[in-house]
Amino acid sequence: MQQVIVIGGGVVGLTSAWWLLEAGYKVTLVDRASDVASGASHGNGGQLSYRYVSPLADAGVPLKAIGWLFQEHGPLRFKPEADLRQWTWLASFLGQCTAAANRRTTAKLLELGELSRTGMQQLGAIISPDEFDWRDAGKLVVYRSSKIFEQAAGKATAGEIWTGAECAAREPSLAAARSLLAGGIYNAGEAVADCYAFCVALAE
Repeated sequence: MQQVIVIGGGVVGLTSAWWLLEAGYKVTLVDRASDVASGASHGNGGQLSYRYVSPLADAGVPLKAIGWLFQEHGPLRFKPEADLRQWTWLASFLGQCTAAANRRTTAKLLELGELSRTGMQQLGAIISPDEFDWRDAGKLVVYRSSKIFEQAAGKATAGEIWTGAECAAREPSLAAARSLLAGGIYNAGEAVADCYAFCVALAE
C-alpha cells in the first residue's frame, strides 16, 4: 500500500486525505495545531459557490492594475526583481488578459465547480448536512454599477438576471438600498455551510 503525507488539517487537507483513503492509500495528516481547522478554515465564510467563477486574467485587468498600484490600500502590490521567472510569469499572465482566454478559463473553472459539487454530494452521503449547517440557500451577487452589472450579465452562463427592484423585493435586507442597486445575478444551486463543523465531522 502506498503512503501519502498530507500537510495541513484544514478543509483542503482533510478532504484530500479522505479522498486518498477512499482510493486505497495509507494517509498521514500533519498539522502544526493540535486540532483540525485551526487556521483559515476555522473562520471560513462557508460559501459553496460552484458557478460563481471569475478568472483573475481578463481584458480590463492590465489597465485596472496600473491604477491599483497607486492606491494606498489597493488590492495589488508589485515588487520588480531581477528574476527572469517573475517577468516570464507576468508576460504569460498578460497574454491571458483577453476576452477569448477569459472564456476558455471560465469554462474550465465551471468544470471544476461541477466536479466540486459532485464531490460535496458524495461527502454529504457520509456526513449528515445537519452536522455542519448545510443550507441550499442560493447566491445573489448584487451590483451598484450599471456598467459592471451589464458586463457580468453578458458573461453569465447560468442563473437568473434580476433588476435592482427585483433584488430588493426578493431579499428584504436589501430594501433600504434599493435605489443604489443596478441589478443582480442569482444562482439557485449555490449553498452555505459551517466549514469548521464540516472539518470536525470529517475528521471523526
